Amino acid sequence: MSYDTLYQARPDRILWGDQPGRLVARIHEFLPPGSLILDAGCGDGKNAWYLEQQGYRVLGFDSSPYAIEGLRNRFRKAEARVRGIYDFLDVETYLKTYSGERVDGLVSYGLFHCLPRNHRVPLHLQLQDHLKPGGYLFFATMMDSLPLPPHHQTEGITLASLDEVDRLFRNMDLRHASSNIIEEDHFPAVGKHQHHVMRVIVRKLH
Repeated sequence: MSYDTLYQARPDRILWGDQPGRLVARIHEFLPPGSLILDAGCGDGKNAWYLEQQGYRVLGFDSSPYAIEGLRNRFRKAEARVRGIYDFLDVETYLKTYSGERVDGLVSYGLFHCLPRNHRVPLHLQLQDHLKPGGYLFFATMMDSLPLPPHHQTEGITLASLDEVDRLFRNMDLRHASSNIIEEDHFPAVGKHQHHVMRVIVRKLH
């Protein structure tokens, strides 16, 4: 899967740092603690960990078993009990398994560029349907204005276009949009490299 090689290169399977995504860190501006949050493509749990510590109820899933292992290791290292429900699932299986679930907030951080390009817009729109009216989506994806480095060691990633992002949010209330170039590394598998990241917060109208 997309990031399996990078997760496997880490003995504890924890690939990402301790800080939440910058939009997730603002969640209290939009939703109170106790709100139910779906962390779609939760990875090793850097956002889920933060959300639980802030008093949010969290559901999460990821298509990488190594990511879910990393999530559990993150909580274990902090000697914290996992209160949320985290499953090894892909998006399509989640949509079938939890078809009736409705949430106050949806975190989609780095998920969109991992979905199959030919049907990722409708797949993501189905995820957005799981938001309650008035719910919020916190979204980040890598954009195609800056290609992946050849040594990135990921599979199945296709960078997002502005047209795709626009199609996701046409019928939602835009609260924030920004983009910038970030630098990161995935030692020991991958050294320093850059991505162009788009970040959006939108509110579901109805």
